Amino acid sequence: MRVQQDPVVNVTEGETAHLRCHFNITGDSRIGSFRWYKGALGGKDVTNDSHPTGIIKVDPDAFSRNNYASIYILETLVQYQDIYYCEVDVFGEKGTGNGTQLIVRRLIKKRPGILAKLHVSQDRDVRADDGDDAILRCYFICQQPVTLGSFKWYKDRVGGREVSEKSYPNRLSRTGTQTFLNKKDASITIRRVSFQDAGVYFCEVDLAGVGKANGSGTELKINKGSEQLQVHQNPEVTFNLGENAHLPCCFTTRNVALIGSYKWYKDHVGGTEVSNGTHGKAILKTNIETFIKDKNASITILQPSQNDSGYYYCEVDLLGIGRANGSGTLLRVNEVVYNEVKVEQDPVITVTKGDKAHLRCRFSTTGNSKVGTFTWYRNAPAPKGKEVNNETHPTGIIKVEKSFRDNDASIYILETLMQYAGTYYCEVDLVVKKATGNGTQLVVKMPENKPNSGGKGLNQPSPFSREEFPTLQAAGDQDKAGKERDITDQSYGPGPSLRPPNVTSWREGGGRALTSITPGEGGEGCVPGSGGEVESVPQNLGGPPVPPATVTSQRAPEQHPSRNPPATATAGLALQSQGVPPQFPPYRGIMPPFVS
Repeated sequence: MRVQQDPVVNVTEGETAHLRCHFNITGDSRIGSFRWYKGALGGKDVTNDSHPTGIIKVDPDAFSRNNYASIYILETLVQYQDIYYCEVDVFGEKGTGNGTQLIVRRLIKKRPGILAKLHVSQDRDVRADDGDDAILRCYFICQQPVTLGSFKWYKDRVGGREVSEKSYPNRLSRTGTQTFLNKKDASITIRRVSFQDAGVYFCEVDLAGVGKANGSGTELKINKGSEQLQVHQNPEVTFNLGENAHLPCCFTTRNVALIGSYKWYKDHVGGTEVSNGTHGKAILKTNIETFIKDKNASITILQPSQNDSGYYYCEVDLLGIGRANGSGTLLRVNEVVYNEVKVEQDPVITVTKGDKAHLRCRFSTTGNSKVGTFTWYRNAPAPKGKEVNNETHPTGIIKVEKSFRDNDASIYILETLMQYAGTYYCEVDLVVKKATGNGTQLVVKMPENKPNSGGKGLNQPSPFSREEFPTLQAAGDQDKAGKERDITDQSYGPGPSLRPPNVTSWREGGGRALTSITPGEGGEGCVPGSGGEVESVPQNLGGPPVPPATVTSQRAPEQHPSRNPPATATAGLALQSQGVPPQFPPYRGIMPPFVS
C-alpha cells in the first residue's frame, strides 16, 4: 500500500486547514479505516478532544470509492502547528504517509480593531492528458484594499522549485497584474504538459502591507495514453441571475463504453455533489442513454443564485475503463440590473363575438436580462384581478412564450364571448422587478344581420311582387291589353295557375267589364236582369263568350274622367270581347296571394 500526503500546508490563524491523504492499493477491497497522528507515528490521535475547534473527516464513500483519507481542522490555532501523519488500514493491510507539516501564521494587526486577513485557495487536483494544457487556479481573499502585490508558484513544496519561464520555457502563462489585483486571481496555465509535469503545485501570494500566504497545493495528474479517458469541460460560463445555467461536459475513450455513470462536484472533485436541493431550483441531468451513446455528461442548473457561482467538476466513471474528471468549469452568475421597466398596451380593442381577440403587450428595459415571465389579469391588476387562463376563458388562450425575448408579452383569446368584455392588464416579471401596463379595454359586439346573406328561398320573388300581381292598368291602357290578350304573359311566376281557363293573362281581368255589377248583388255566372230578376249568361269555355240577348243595367252609369268612355257603353263590349267570368271581385288590388 502507498499513502501520499502533502509535504507542507500553510494556513493563517483561524482558517480551515485541509490535510490531504490519498492511498493506492492492489486488489478490489476498500473496506477499512484511517486515522491521523500529531507529532509522530503512533503519537497523539487527532480528534475533537485534541483539537477542540473541530475535526472533519471525509465520508466513508470518499474513502472506499476515491481512496481519500483526508481531514479538515476548523479554525486552526497557532498551537496546532506540527507534523501530521496519515495511517490507512484496509482489510488488515496498513500504510502510513511521510507526514504533512502544518504551518500556522499569526494574524497581522494593522491597527486596533482591524485585522488584515489573507486567505489563498487552490483546486485540490487537476487532470490533464499528455500534450494538453493544464490550468492551475489560485484565488485569494483579503479584507484590506489591494493596491500592490505579487504571486509565485512552486512545485512539490513551498519555497522549492519555482514555476517560471526559466523552468518551463515557452510553456507558462500567468495572470496579468490588473487581473491579479482587481479579481484576486493568481492562476497559471502550463501548456503541453507531459508525465514529468505531474506533481503538487503551491500558489504563494504576497501583498504589500499585509504579508504572504500560500494555498494548500494542487495535484497535477497526467492521464496515461493506454488507459486514456478524456473528460472535456468549458473553462468558463457566464449567466445572468434567473437564467438557467448549462454546464457542458463530454468525454472520449478508445474503448467502447456500455455501462457507466457520472457526477458533478462543486469547488473540487469529491466535494459537494451537485444534486437537487443543493444548487438552484433543480438540476437537469443528461439521461443514461444519451450519456453512453453521445458521450455527453452535461447538466443544467435551473435558475441558480449568486451563491452558486464557483468551479464545477465533471467526473465520468466507465465500467472496465476507469474514472476521470475534467479540469473544471467556472460558473459566474451575474446580478441582474434594471434601471427601468416599461409596459405598453393598446387602450381599446373591439372584436365581434366569435372572433379572435389579440391583446398586445410590449415592454422595454434598460437592464441586462430579458429572463422572466408574464401574466394577464382581468378587471384589475394583481393581486385583486383574476388571472387570465384557459379555465377563466374556456374557448382558449394562446401565450407565445418564445416571443418574450423579443419584448413581446401578448396573448390571443380564441372565439371571444360577450362575457369576456372587460379591462385586461399585462404584468411583466423580470425576476427582480415587476411592471404592469395601464390596461386594455376589450369591447365585444354582436354580429350584424346581413340581408339576403343566406337561407333558402330568400332570393325568390315576393308573393306580392309586381311580376306576380301587377297593379290595375289605367283605362286608357285596356285597349292595349286587349290587343295582347293572345300573347302568353311571361311574367307569371312559379306554381299552379289561378287564371280562369279562358283568360291568358291577369292583365285582362277585372276593372271595366264588371263595373255595372254592384258588389254583392250578382252571383256566379249571372248578371242582373230587368225587374230585379237575373238571367243566366251563356258560357262557352272552349271559345269566345256568347253575348246575352239583352243586358240591362239597373244603375246609373258611373262617372269617370273625361278620357274614359261611359261605363255602360263599354260594359257590354268588355263582356263580349274579353269574356271574363263574373266570379272574380271587381277590386283587383285586394286579391289574396293564394286561392284554395
